[in-house]
Amino acid sequence: MHLILLGDSTIDNKSYTKGGLAVEDHIRAELGQGSVVERRAEDGGMTSHILGQLKDLPSTATHLVLSVGGNDALDQVVYEGVL
Repeated sequence: MHLILLGDSTIDNKSYTKGGLAVEDHIRAELGQGSVVERRAEDGGMTSHILGQLKDLPSTATHLVLSVGGNDALDQVVYEGVL
């Protein structure tokens, strides 16, 4: 299995774990030896960044995981002056 992690800080959460395991670490532990987990997700990522994260996907990729949208919603709320 070659899993590609895409999106935002829901996946790229290492800076929020205070030394604990990040999402990608938990996934690696569950999948075990022989599996590849590649994180392309970035804290602050938005839907407009996904095409860049998808660029040059390896031919060995078997699964994609996507979590995105929270920063888009937050940006919209700030833009509309709600916050």
